[in-house]
Amino acid sequence: MTNNSLEKTSAPAPLVWTSGSAVKLSMISALGVPVRHIEPRTEFDEREFQDTMLADAQTPKMVRALAIEKARHAAADLEEILAEEQARLGEDVPQIILSGDVVVELDGIPLHKPSSPEEAEIRIKSLRGREVRFVSALAALNRKTGEIFSGVTTASMRVDGPDKLTDELVREIVATDTYVLGATGGLNLAGYANGTPAPLRAFIHSPHSPDDDVWGTTFGVPPGLLVKLAAQAGAPIDMASVRIPGHHILPGGPNMVTNRPKPALS
Repeated sequence: MTNNSLEKTSAPAPLVWTSGSAVKLSMISALGVPVRHIEPRTEFDEREFQDTMLADAQTPKMVRALAIEKARHAAADLEEILAEEQARLGEDVPQIILSGDVVVELDGIPLHKPSSPEEAEIRIKSLRGREVRFVSALAALNRKTGEIFSGVTTASMRVDGPDKLTDELVREIVATDTYVLGATGGLNLAGYANGTPAPLRAFIHSPHSPDDDVWGTTFGVPPGLLVKLAAQAGAPIDMASVRIPGHHILPGGPNMVTNRPKPALS
């Protein structure tokens, strides 16, 4: 159930994006969403968190929990920095912490990021001709209330077979795409921070007509979910000014839940 009892403000609360992913940050900027980028000083061990949850949770639940924990970690880590900044500048600082993640699963099994180019090559080859599911989650934490709003979107995509995605092409992609090792399952579809499309995108297709939220889900930044969560957390975004490169934003209807941490962050 979604709770809408957040404190009303006269102006939208600013967003702070906490991921170190330059690609995701460039995607959010390209969407036209006003966001400030501040990385936490301490790293969150997402691999350990995923491994802990794998035995008890399906992928959507795991990815949602991962996004929530990332937001909590970032909020606690950045609290001192933001408080000092507000005291020094005497003006408002970002109140909404935004975090997220995306995981690729095959036959219900989540795939980790490859640890080496060799592993990436083996993984991509094993996915040829198969249908995979991208599971993307975002979480928006309101620093004033301590409330966290989160949601999940999924998108099924089919990888071309070896007749199109040949061994030679896989080797070339792994050798030239520096983001492959940072992508779950080795499937980098988001491209590069400078806007250059990812090479693999030409070999992965949606079985249905893909809209913005389908592509956004594969990138880890589903625009419909981002806009809805920002509004729920207290930072409404003007949909008329939001777009994703090459597409127009379509209204989406992802399900959302509200998670209430016991203590409010201080």
